Amino acid sequence: MDLEQDNIVQRKVYNQVPPKVGYSLTEEGKSLREMSVWGEERIERRRGAGKEVKLLHTHGGYLNY
Repeated sequence: MDLEQDNIVQRKVYNQVPPKVGYSLTEEGKSLREMSVWGEERIERRRGAGKEVKLLHTHGGYLNY
């Protein structure tokens, strides 16, 4: 998957020596983070209500920052 082609990240090439490239999230990319936070909050609400939540994969999460 090409994150730049999918408009998730923006690549900036700096005209310098040594070569330098920087990446930043586009608005589309930022929306993915917001969706992840929404999902994590939903999981916690369901667990708080006593419902079982099975995760296929876990990661550090955004809510821990």
